[in-house]
Amino acid sequence: MMMKNFHKSILFFSLFFIMNASLFCETVQINFAEIQKLPSFYDFLNSTEDSSPQINSFFSAAKPFGNKAQVFGSSYSALCDDLGYFYSNPSAASLQKQTQAGGFLEYDFGSTLFGGFGLTRRAKKIPDFGYGLFGTIFSMTNEKYFEVVTGLNLSYNFLAGYDFKGICAGINIKTGWQKGSFSSINNINQINFVTCDSNSLFSIFFDLGVMTQFNLFKFFYSREPNVKIGLSLKNLGIVIDKSFGIAKNNPLPSEINLSFSCKFLKPVTLCGGTSYPLNFSDFSQIYVPSVSFGFDFYLKDTISLSLGTEFKKNKSQFSAGIDLQFSGKKIDLNYSLDYISNEVQNHRISLSFKVLLGDNDRSLIDYMVDKYYQAGLDYYANGEWEKAIKEWDKALKLNKHFDPAILCIESAQEQIKMFKNISDSLNFE
Repeated sequence: MMMKNFHKSILFFSLFFIMNASLFCETVQINFAEIQKLPSFYDFLNSTEDSSPQINSFFSAAKPFGNKAQVFGSSYSALCDDLGYFYSNPSAASLQKQTQAGGFLEYDFGSTLFGGFGLTRRAKKIPDFGYGLFGTIFSMTNEKYFEVVTGLNLSYNFLAGYDFKGICAGINIKTGWQKGSFSSINNINQINFVTCDSNSLFSIFFDLGVMTQFNLFKFFYSREPNVKIGLSLKNLGIVIDKSFGIAKNNPLPSEINLSFSCKFLKPVTLCGGTSYPLNFSDFSQIYVPSVSFGFDFYLKDTISLSLGTEFKKNKSQFSAGIDLQFSGKKIDLNYSLDYISNEVQNHRISLSFKVLLGDNDRSLIDYMVDKYYQAGLDYYANGEWEKAIKEWDKALKLNKHFDPAILCIESAQEQIKMFKNISDSLNFE
């Protein structure tokens, strides 16, 4: 009934807004031809000049890991619901629902090939702790260029509870090796950098991330919060050349990301975010931030569609993907179009495959917690408070953060104390 009234309210509000907007346009006599002449966000990006091109190495560290991260761009640092969190926000390991293993492959109908693999899980004895291993390979066949990046991911959810879901913090510790030389990579998709000639480079670097989640305007039932906010600082470290010196002219593609995701209705997830490049070798450099938006729509539990766009200086793109799940396996197919890249449209396709390896009995534990909690409520309603407390203690042994059981125990203890005082008073008389 509540959802039916909510839909009616939305309908009436829409009609009211359309009618008033029409009257406003007639009254003010808006000149739509003049509005079309106003500068757009796309015009802003292309009219704003970076102070100078940034010189970078290890380009795979700047590319999204997996299909969903490619669709959502910088906004994925808040969603992070699969292995793509390795690239976007290392803190999300402690929020992954299942142990996952998988890989992906991307081809841009040109000369570049990009792929990777990953494994992530949450510890059974420490449920708020998550970790993973990952690696990527990037190759340019026409330039005889090749690089490999591998990493270790660690994450912990601090202060996690039933009402407050805690604050996740995480780190990626990465190493990279690059072999080859070329003069420019400025036209490679989603990378705004040029590079110097270099035969071989080695790097040690890391990512940092934080994330929090909570409920806001939630019109469906779920234990999972419907709003997430993520912040990540990526690719901080040093690059070492073949003479074992620090390669100051080839800094890493460092950047900072801030994003959010929200799910007001269960089938639809909306995302938005921004990213800003950093150059730690020259703090005077000024760059244009990118902005990304996207949404994920679940048709069924086994099928979801994703659409996203990213506005970036000379590198904006549109992406679409489909996610299919069957028998504990997931297949993602993604298509991206780099539609305003120096007047050159660059098409890319990517395919990823994931195997879901279980949740370490977390769903079974949640089921048993609910069962003990409900049994305690039944005893409480019958005035059997000691038995109710025993059931709620069983729930807390499985999940010490289950706040409803804690509150119920306090209430039952107050009832026992009150009736004991009444009984003592009667016996005294």
